[in-house]
Amino acid sequence: MSLNSTTSLPNLADGGETRCWHYPPSALQRERELLRKYGVEDFSGLLAETHLLLAGLTKVMKGFNPDIRVKGYVISSLGSLLEQSVTLVSRMQYVYSNVKQI
Repeated sequence: MSLNSTTSLPNLADGGETRCWHYPPSALQRERELLRKYGVEDFSGLLAETHLLLAGLTKVMKGFNPDIRVKGYVISSLGSLLEQSVTLVSRMQYVYSNVKQI
């Protein structure tokens, strides 16, 4: 959906949709905590953080020479990085699971 630059209102002629969501107080509180924890302003910021974690992990894993054996502590470290991404996605799912479109 594009925004009209003079009024900051959606341009309804662009074929997009206007959607409304209801956030119960508990979801709002959990969302605030999650946004504060990751230092972002909105859901888009949380997705960007998730992307950053996964992209970093992918680069590290692709950087390994496929002919070299990887030791257990390396696998454990990679697992910890992956777990951070999983934790963030799980928290996002928990926060937004109670949000209802109206």
